[in-house]
Amino acid sequence: MFSTKAHLIKKTGKHGVGRPEFLEQLKQEYKTTKSLDAKKQVLANLANFCYDPINYEYLWRLQILDLFFEALDEKNKELVIFAAGGICNICLHPLSREYIIRTKGYDKIAALLWKSEELILSALTTLMYLITRESKELIVTASLTEKVEELSKHKEYCTKISSGSAAANLENLKIGDKVSIQRTVTEDDVLGFAKLTNDYNPIHINSTKNIVHGAFLNGLLSGILGTKLPGPGTVVVEQILRYPKPCYVGDTVEISVEITSVRKIVKCKYTCMANSERIVMEGEAKLVTDSTRTQKITFTK
Repeated sequence: MFSTKAHLIKKTGKHGVGRPEFLEQLKQEYKTTKSLDAKKQVLANLANFCYDPINYEYLWRLQILDLFFEALDEKNKELVIFAAGGICNICLHPLSREYIIRTKGYDKIAALLWKSEELILSALTTLMYLITRESKELIVTASLTEKVEELSKHKEYCTKISSGSAAANLENLKIGDKVSIQRTVTEDDVLGFAKLTNDYNPIHINSTKNIVHGAFLNGLLSGILGTKLPGPGTVVVEQILRYPKPCYVGDTVEISVEITSVRKIVKCKYTCMANSERIVMEGEAKLVTDSTRTQKITFTK
């Protein structure tokens, strides 16, 4: 669940430890503890904090990214796994991504592909987010291409990494991106949907004011997600739907979609407003790229 600074302040209270202070405590504990179990727990916690963009600024100031890269050299495999996961989670942060590229941290990430299987997916995903038109020539080497081609023969690593892949699409997607469509729902729309679904509930087709099927409105939303924002190849993996007010035949609806998070899973929120006066559908969704477009890992030099 993503947070806001106002929510964090309210949650912390007057006498509590704030998020930046807590993260700094975790860093100090990792640096000073002699307990391997404690180091594992702290590093795993730091990696989890990288999921929420609200923490990017705090983690950047505390140089947690450097800590993750240092942990990649640890002999303990679990520490390396947690560190790789943390880098993977935070590499969408623009400053962190630029820093990794500037310091050639991508070489360390790529080297993980030759290590244990538990590291391969984190490494591939991180490389996917790091590779852009500008950085591709720096990152994609002959040996890396050969290794990825080898991995592409294994079904469990079926991920596509190229300049035309989901990574490029995600790079162009920004929090706050928004699109809206308008449509007047007709009687023919409702009757056609009833015939398609065999849902001839009288409230939809034989009422004083026929109510539009909720699933029909969700279908209009699906059309936006799949063709406009994020666009072709989008698949909904999780969705929350609410129908606060009924939508009636003859209503002109406006469906608006707004991107709220751009990570490995894209998140959006949406509303459907009828006649500019009442919300008839709202909710949130989690989206990924269509697996039929990501069946093979491809690197081209």
